[in-house]
Amino acid sequence: MMLLFPVISQQQFWPWHVAVPTLQAFAGLFLATCLATGWASIQKDLQRIRVLLPLDMVFPTLALLAVGIDWNTIETESPSVLVSGVWVFVYSFVAVGSTILFVSTRKPDFKK
Repeated sequence: MMLLFPVISQQQFWPWHVAVPTLQAFAGLFLATCLATGWASIQKDLQRIRVLLPLDMVFPTLALLAVGIDWNTIETESPSVLVSGVWVFVYSFVAVGSTILFVSTRKPDFKK
């Protein structure tokens, strides 16, 4: 909905005011992440999904950095502290979880 009808999404569902192209960029990233997560959930080999983990580490980390830099806007435009708290928690969880999974699935290097 954010991709195809960004104005409606902005008014009804997105808690902060952003430009339409920015909202559509977020929609594209969310859609890509959902598709990649669906694909990853059917993979039997963890090494195959490692290629997706850097995206899952970098995007939420950059979003959290942007939120931290512009916290005043988030605070003024957020519908509630709970909404902001949930978004920060989810993004933090994804960033930290993906980083842990990426590091823990690394193949050991036996060359010396």
